[in-house]
Amino acid sequence: MSRRCSVVYQAFLACVLILLPSAAAGQQFKANVTGTVTDAQGALVPGVTVTVVNTDTNVSSESVTDTSGVYSVKDLTPGPYKLTATLQGFKTFVRGGLVLHTAETATVAVKMDVGSLEETVTVTAGLSEVETNQSVLSQTMDNKKVSELPLNGRQVYMLLQLTSGTLFTQQQFGASGFSGTRAWDVNGSVTIHGSRTGNNEFLIDGASNAGTGGWTYAPPVDAIEEFKVDTASTDASYGRTSGGVVNLTLKSGTNDLRGSATALFRGTMLDSNPIQNRLNNISNKGHKYADVEGTVSGPIRRGRTFFMGGYQGFYENIPFPVTRTVPTAAQLRGDFSQTTTANGTPILIYDPATTT
Repeated sequence: MSRRCSVVYQAFLACVLILLPSAAAGQQFKANVTGTVTDAQGALVPGVTVTVVNTDTNVSSESVTDTSGVYSVKDLTPGPYKLTATLQGFKTFVRGGLVLHTAETATVAVKMDVGSLEETVTVTAGLSEVETNQSVLSQTMDNKKVSELPLNGRQVYMLLQLTSGTLFTQQQFGASGFSGTRAWDVNGSVTIHGSRTGNNEFLIDGASNAGTGGWTYAPPVDAIEEFKVDTASTDASYGRTSGGVVNLTLKSGTNDLRGSATALFRGTMLDSNPIQNRLNNISNKGHKYADVEGTVSGPIRRGRTFFMGGYQGFYENIPFPVTRTVPTAAQLRGDFSQTTTANGTPILIYDPATTT
């Protein structure tokens, strides 16, 4: 007997996701950059204009240092950035190679040299752990890792099994339970660093993915920019949970038109038959599994407004055995004299009205 499960899974992000340069503040997935500006002698420099530019979109944000020489640029979409600092009487300072991650506050110190604005001091370097202003134990996987790691069924939350201190506690797996091979599988039976199941927070771009400590939506893998798990000591911005925080950041559009497509197929011709089936002379014929997804992103107005959208479709046909009891030919004729129990003991047929 076969069980057919045919689902066209969610026209992902049916409404176009639009990223505006003046995005609302307070989203937990956004990144921040802060730091202090000093001169060659180490004195604090106020009034310096610090501009942070996303090199994929050319969207910029800026801040001016206060009397203590401190600047802070907030609510930046995770991605690659370049930082520029300018002040009349000093050379222009440029720091490239910055990659900001989900819910990260990076500390970048700026040292200004006396000179003209036309002169430039360029520093190219990624962020070190010292420059990342975080005291939270976390693990971040970028899009390359998320899209290239082998995921059975392309279910992104299976990546939780690669995070230290994380355990799936659900016991039922397979065709009738949570398997991780189906894009719509939802689950709250996850414990992170000893937390109770249901006490974790699952977020997509800073918005809750469920109200009960699990997830209700698993985005297509190709649509995810970063997958971050805070396993302990989360800060006050995550006040809804006493467990871990799983934060997905979706891709945003850039100034270039981009797209991707993925197809995953399994079936009888590719499957080995489990030993339990072979011992019971059961065929695995009839298994069909297909998962297709695609994303497209690009500019609506270059340097200002962008879009990203995607689709995922899923189809699965799973054969599995069912045991049923049917009457013998003698029983069909009304002869129950040979009817026995499973261990061969004859079953006595009697008149229930007389019990004899």
